[in-house]
Amino acid sequence: MIGILALLAGLAWAEPALELKPPATSVVIGTPVELEGTVSLPDGASLLFEPPAGSSGPVTVLGVKQDKGAVKVVVAAFELGLVSLPEKGWLALGADGAAQPVRLSPVRFESVGPPDVKPDQDIRDIRGPIGPALWPLLLLLAAAAAGAWWWWKNRKVEGPGGRPAPVVDHRLPHERALDELNALFQSEVPVKEFYIRLTDILRRYFQARFGVDAAVLTTGDLMRHLRESELDRPLLARCRDVFDHADLVKFAKWVPSTAEIRKDWTEAEGLVRQTAPKPPPVPENAGK
Repeated sequence: MIGILALLAGLAWAEPALELKPPATSVVIGTPVELEGTVSLPDGASLLFEPPAGSSGPVTVLGVKQDKGAVKVVVAAFELGLVSLPEKGWLALGADGAAQPVRLSPVRFESVGPPDVKPDQDIRDIRGPIGPALWPLLLLLAAAAAGAWWWWKNRKVEGPGGRPAPVVDHRLPHERALDELNALFQSEVPVKEFYIRLTDILRRYFQARFGVDAAVLTTGDLMRHLRESELDRPLLARCRDVFDHADLVKFAKWVPSTAEIRKDWTEAEGLVRQTAPKPPPVPENAGK
């Protein structure tokens, strides 16, 4: 009997668990906030968040960064008042692709409106009246429109019916994505723009390769659609890591190291290569 109780206690202790500290103060609605905490997972497992299908709670998880037992989670609230983090959807993903639920201790915090907007203030008062200072801008826009019209009227046409000949891109989706990734790697752009362009390239590729409307999906919804497209869990976890890092850079002002940037680029390139359509097999008697 004592042995059974000890076994049950050991199993309860081994249950993957996540503990996050709530914000010390109230959070402005829609503003990303970073929560720090600890996570206990099986050896070799990584923390993953996959929102359940059809879930749309008051708090959205924007990114997850794990360093062994320490974890940072970036979230944003989109409802006012006392809100809670989603407790379902947290997974421990093993190296073999197997996943098991992770228990999250309840986390609640207060979401408030912007401090510079009074509750009884008319929205028109925030914008302010259009004054004389706007006229120079309107004149500049008018001049730009006139220049664009002149260029359109005098442009060189090559196609039939006075239309410009269309430019056709004959590259396959994975070929286009690899070319864009190589161009991005050779460019010198700020870190935030690098990650924006990196995830945009992947979104366009996923849209062309799997037929998902990746351009308008949140990271969580995109991961769910890719899982439904039979993308295996190890690849899905690597993809989620790249998008989580991008969200941390864009929303939490995280500055990754040069090695981390290179690793994310390498992961993105590997995702494209490993999900590209396989070439048809060559017949054995070919060339004979």
